[in-house]
Amino acid sequence: RFRNVTGVQTCALPISAREAADGKARTGAEAEREMVEIAGLLAQANTRLAAAQKGRVPARVLRQPAADIEAVNADVQKAGEAIEKDDYLGARAMLKGVKERILKTIAAIDAATTSQSARRRR
Repeated sequence: RFRNVTGVQTCALPISAREAADGKARTGAEAEREMVEIAGLLAQANTRLAAAQKGRVPARVLRQPAADIEAVNADVQKAGEAIEKDDYLGARAMLKGVKERILKTIAAIDAATTSQSARRRR
């Protein structure tokens, strides 16, 4: 026992450590869940980009969405490395706004594809 620590204080130490571990586990689970969701959206974006390319949407129109997907993929890779190092807070910070960026990119690809389809029908 420590000389200046009461029984109540020593009893609270294990609870505090357990709460910290629970918080880290919760943050880790949230980061990993976010990664899974983002991976699904990235797959969707890549599929739509490939379909747009096959649908003969001009390359200049798809240049920016392709660059956006590449940038998001790099951010996701960095977040994955942070998760491997148990830096869940860092990973979550890196993933902040990524879903919105992917959804915006998917919308841009869809708009380009729809625009190209409308031109072909005329």
